[in-house]
Amino acid sequence: MLSRYRESAAKGKRLQAFLIGEALISQFVPPFVWRDGLPNDDLDVNHRFDLFLADLMWLRAAHARHAQAVRYKRCKLILSTVSQTVFHREAEYMYWQGRRPAWKLVASLSMTDDQQWDCGYLRAAAIKKRALATAELAPSVGNPPIFDAR
Repeated sequence: MLSRYRESAAKGKRLQAFLIGEALISQFVPPFVWRDGLPNDDLDVNHRFDLFLADLMWLRAAHARHAQAVRYKRCKLILSTVSQTVFHREAEYMYWQGRRPAWKLVASLSMTDDQQWDCGYLRAAAIKKRALATAELAPSVGNPPIFDAR
């Protein structure tokens, strides 16, 4: 499913990527894993919105009680509503055509560091920097040698 998601996202097939994303969330695969290997720089506003939606869907599924910790009424609604129509309407309002930076959305949703690590788009500057540093070091770490107890 991950390869199909990555292929759909790379080709701009938004609906297909959204549906595969829902399936990934139902299998409890966090959104930060979905884009592994895809470029994150220079994404258009629609692609960033799709990543934002995926993160919100993840928060709703994996952190269902988090809505109680959120300060703002509209943010509580987006995390607790059952209606897909209300969810999408509030997500579009919150995203504000890409003019709100991710760190402001993170603050509005009162997200913890652990929740931010699970997300692919909703990350404050500190988490984003650490994630980039980790990604840069990942190829050099490689697989540790397996201990042979002979």
